[in-house]
Amino acid sequence: MSKHEENRLKKAASLKDRATFLDNFEENIEEYLKDEELILALAKQENWSKFSGYNFMSMSRNSYKDAANTYLSDGYEKIDKLRKSALTAINNSLIMKEKVPRIIRADTKEGMRLTIKAQESQLSIVREANLVLSKAIEVTVDALDKLAKETRDDDIKDIIESEMSKVKSLLRRNFKLKDADIKKSKA
Repeated sequence: MSKHEENRLKKAASLKDRATFLDNFEENIEEYLKDEELILALAKQENWSKFSGYNFMSMSRNSYKDAANTYLSDGYEKIDKLRKSALTAINNSLIMKEKVPRIIRADTKEGMRLTIKAQESQLSIVREANLVLSKAIEVTVDALDKLAKETRDDDIKDIIESEMSKVKSLLRRNFKLKDADIKKSKA
């Protein structure tokens, strides 16, 4: 095979690879967004024809046009439209990444929904903390009760029982408030 024929086959294969690459461009756009050389090449016809990344053959713009019209069924116009479409896809992706989310006002329906969601989340955290604290107090009361039963000194026993009664009254008051909250939320 002559060098001329070999070069012609390489050009044809490279053009078909470029067309396939551009056809499937949007499927892998996240990967291509990182490739600055590719983005710069897609920006201009001349840069794209000389681009040799991804195993493409570098050509002059005129050779690229002639080869595209010769070896591709839709010719140069189709592959150039694909190049422009790929560049548009890149620009749109970059714009979407740079877009700042719109601030939601608190007096709108969406804002109120977000406020309620945040408050429910905070309430859930507080309830969990209260449950842990209540359990800790319950364990402490049990330990104090055991200590009071085992202690022989009457003064220490009186102090322990006095403190236990204070803690128990706080717990009772807490449960009454909790019951009142539950009744309010059901109403």
